[in-house]
Amino acid sequence: MGIRILEESDYFQRFTLRLESRDLKSLARFDWVEYVEAAPPAPKTSDNSVSAQLIGADVLQSDVFGLRGSGVALGIVDGGSLTAHVDFGDRVVNVDRTAPASAHATHVAGTMAASGESNPALRGMAPLARIYSWAFNGDVARKMLDGVNTYQTVTSQNSWGEGYGDFNGGCSLYGTYGTRERDLDRLVREQRLNIFFSAANERDTFECGIQPRGGTYTIPRPGTAKNIVTVGAVDRDKKIADFSSYGPVRDERVKPDIVALGVDVRSTNRTNGSLVASGTSMSTPAVSGTAALLVERFRQRNENQNPPAALIKSALLNTAEDLGNPGPDYAYGYGLLKAIEAVRVIDERWYVVDRVSESERNKTHTIPVADGAKALRVMLAYSDADANLSAASPVTNHLELVVTAPDGQRRVFPLRPNPRRPFARAEAREGARDTVKQVVVDQPAAGNWTAEIRGELQ
Repeated sequence: MGIRILEESDYFQRFTLRLESRDLKSLARFDWVEYVEAAPPAPKTSDNSVSAQLIGADVLQSDVFGLRGSGVALGIVDGGSLTAHVDFGDRVVNVDRTAPASAHATHVAGTMAASGESNPALRGMAPLARIYSWAFNGDVARKMLDGVNTYQTVTSQNSWGEGYGDFNGGCSLYGTYGTRERDLDRLVREQRLNIFFSAANERDTFECGIQPRGGTYTIPRPGTAKNIVTVGAVDRDKKIADFSSYGPVRDERVKPDIVALGVDVRSTNRTNGSLVASGTSMSTPAVSGTAALLVERFRQRNENQNPPAALIKSALLNTAEDLGNPGPDYAYGYGLLKAIEAVRVIDERWYVVDRVSESERNKTHTIPVADGAKALRVMLAYSDADANLSAASPVTNHLELVVTAPDGQRRVFPLRPNPRRPFARAEAREGARDTVKQVVVDQPAAGNWTAEIRGELQ
């Protein structure tokens, strides 16, 4: 028949053929043909450029915005040192000089800040940023503080977490909060350090009773800290990855906070090469690298000052593309990072930086809404004070958000998922202790809406 045989296997009694579609029926009529099916498509990987396209960071790098991380110092804490790579040039400093070379760290750093010189598809989110690298052994919080004081790092990228299992113990630690998390939260609050942690890849394991509970409560420490940003993973179709850990954390806060591409991501590897890998390790640097671009933009608009970490966090979360259940949920958090919208928060000054105190516990802010607006999103995000570790919740200062319509009658409360029904959709309610709260109003009336923040301070 003139059909080309591409592969054959005596053991499996199978041929792989290339033929014209018109010959398919003739082939199928032979008695020795049991079954005909289409050959599988070529395996598909998603390199850093696809990750950038999915969240819009490639547009921020273009001449339209011109944001590439210039002058921004990024920290990374991982399993070892970054290896030399043409896509890093001289922009990498391995501070822990005796740490062994790590392919994992090199891959993660490439998503953050590879230049794409070896291959444009490997370009990271902030290709001109400098990278300072530490190993995750020892006192991590002190290393982060050293990064701020010595190298002026403004972000800390962490694609790691504590490992638990039936064999090595620790199953009861999922979702908990302790001294290590408190140290990280203090760095966020006092040093304006934007700290990012992967949500982990625990949901598809059979240990610690994870499968019977549907993969919920699987965020390990220290990704449970309250002031940091914890990142889950999706595939290129925006579906949650099979492995990506679900929240909530033990005290019922929403985690993860946000998601990005973490399935089959090609990034930098040793000897100027590349490697395909999957995990929340791969999604987190897409977010931390994009945060560097937001810092760069804030500096341009504010006399080279660094932004409060809570502003960067809220800009990322409040503009995310809502996925999964409407509103925040324990799989996608607040949704998929949308970099262009996040930068618009800074460009359009769609934010207010304020504080409450013992003497002034309530604050109100007016939000003008134009006629025909499709939706109104208002987010309160704050870097909370040190936790009382013996308290039921690590959230020390409980702030409430309520948004009132122009008529003064309609009051809208933040959307909150129910930790006792973790797969149910979020509902508007008061009382949840969290450092992030979001009010969503569809088809809002035109006029001046009022956001009120009420503080219950410790």
